[in-house]
Amino acid sequence: MADSTPTAAKPSPIVGAASQGKPGAPAPKGPGGPSAGKGDAFTASKPKLPDKPPAADTANLTESFQATRQQLETVLGSQNQNLMELKVSALQSMEEALQRLETEGKRCRSLLDRNEVLARDAERLITQGNSLEEQQDALEAKVEKAAERNQALADRANELREERMRLLAERDELEAAVQKETDDLTSARAEVQRLEQRKEKLEGENAELERIRNRLEENIARLERLRDEFMTAVKRLKNTKDGLVGAAIETTGAKGGSPGSPS
Repeated sequence: MADSTPTAAKPSPIVGAASQGKPGAPAPKGPGGPSAGKGDAFTASKPKLPDKPPAADTANLTESFQATRQQLETVLGSQNQNLMELKVSALQSMEEALQRLETEGKRCRSLLDRNEVLARDAERLITQGNSLEEQQDALEAKVEKAAERNQALADRANELREERMRLLAERDELEAAVQKETDDLTSARAEVQRLEQRKEKLEGENAELERIRNRLEENIARLERLRDEFMTAVKRLKNTKDGLVGAAIETTGAKGGSPGSPS
């Protein structure tokens, strides 16, 4: 803007001199006029006016000044127009940058919300996994106790079976003694009846123990089936937890790489 301003716009000393020497101005009086009595010092300090320039030169300067002024106005108008275009372009660029910044901020907020949701789900699944592990430990302890009790019952059944075999052998010996000793038939019959009653009682106890053993075996089978189902559920929950933790890590990595990527 400063370089395009023409130097001809400055006032010329010739024009100032011409304005001072207008036509019709009184001519300076000579030394014999009324001012002669003021002294030689005043006459010597009075500036000497330049000669009046021709009228044609003043008209040319006026036209030159007008042309220069028109050129200056044209240059200033074009410069103002360029400045306005630059301002409009800068405002548009700033608005686009702000819109992109707002979009990126919304995306970052959504990623942060999603990451928080995944973190909460992972914590919940970890808590559930810990609870299931504790339940599994409790069930394993119960299964161990049931197995120990079942083993004790099995040992007891074996003892009763051996006792039954012994009683059967003893009955056979008693029957042989009855056949051999006819004199002691009455006492032998009483002993046989007593032994038969004991046998029936033992058989009833044996049948009860067999039923108990069968029920315990069914309970153990049901507990083993529950344990298998529980282990399957635990594995499925662990796989789900690993998947959610991996998704959270991938989301965190995507978040860390997004600010450097071009919008």
